[in-house]
Amino acid sequence: MTKQDWLNKCSYWKEKWSAPKEQGDKLNDDSNGINIYKFIEFLNKNLKEDSIIVSETGSSCYTAAQGLKLNGKQRWICSWAQIEMGSALAMSVGACLGNDRKETVVIIGDGGFNTNPQALAVIKYFNLPI
Repeated sequence: MTKQDWLNKCSYWKEKWSAPKEQGDKLNDDSNGINIYKFIEFLNKNLKEDSIIVSETGSSCYTAAQGLKLNGKQRWICSWAQIEMGSALAMSVGACLGNDRKETVVIIGDGGFNTNPQALAVIKYFNLPI
């Protein structure tokens, strides 16, 4: 199997078994909170051409992996194997400063958000577009 054959097969599997399709009408039901797959779909439509997306472990990581549609100029950073909660805010500061202050979007859960308030102070102090 060639590399292109493998990529085509992966694209076929992704299209056939993507999570949002499995959820059908449930995707638009926000009675129990925001559906993260619907959020990722919305995010795809509203990102800048060269945005940086940072997510951490857990659902913020695997839903981004399943749903983000990057254009080649956008970058996605995730802490796949480290499994540290709260890392995404700090990673976003570094990603933003290291990339000429490009728009940086953080996908983080409530627990991770609450573990790293000092990163919010840094974001505010440097007026970063995060």
